[in-house]
Amino acid sequence: MKIFNSIGRSFTVAAMSLAFVSGCAQVSNQVDSAQLSVDVDGMVLQPEYLPTLVYVRPDAPTLENYTQFMMMPIAINDANPNIKAVSVEDLTEMQQYFENVMATELNKSGYQLVTEASKETMIIAFIITDMKIPTAATNVSMLVVPGLSTSVGEVTVEAILSDSMSNQVNAVVLEGSRGSYMFNGNPLSTTSDVKAAFDNWAVGFTNALNIAHGKK
Repeated sequence: MKIFNSIGRSFTVAAMSLAFVSGCAQVSNQVDSAQLSVDVDGMVLQPEYLPTLVYVRPDAPTLENYTQFMMMPIAINDANPNIKAVSVEDLTEMQQYFENVMATELNKSGYQLVTEASKETMIIAFIITDMKIPTAATNVSMLVVPGLSTSVGEVTVEAILSDSMSNQVNAVVLEGSRGSYMFNGNPLSTTSDVKAAFDNWAVGFTNALNIAHGKK
């Protein structure tokens, strides 16, 4: 899964190697810029991170400028037919999980979650633009082949990073990922594939901040 990695002191959101954060291998999916909810005019696509779409404003401030974060409620594109097929209970659980893991990782590294704008505050907005949580029942019959799955969870997330004082969007990332059909650490749960993607977002973004602030 490619999201955030060692980005030095720039605002740019870079690629993160497969982290296997929660024991589930993640594979990047192809995404389409038509899925973006914001205008990326004036930003530059970073081709080295494909298939993840990463757009960065060239004159954006650096990550080291930010120690506080306003995290918007996780939004969901409920017009997507795949998301309509996911139960309300599963959607709510995934939203809460994503919000909690982001808050946990940021707080653990000493960053503050706030509700008011300041020069040190970045706005983080996430949109779940696509999600598939198929039944894992068919995986039960495949347990004779260790680690093989026939059903995996998939999720596409758009991240919008803005300056809280100007409300200018400085970076946009669109990342699609799914669980691995082979060597899946938890083949009996496709929701664990989606949660693993959220884990990677939280850990990757926090690691990028730590590097920018000289903590790693």
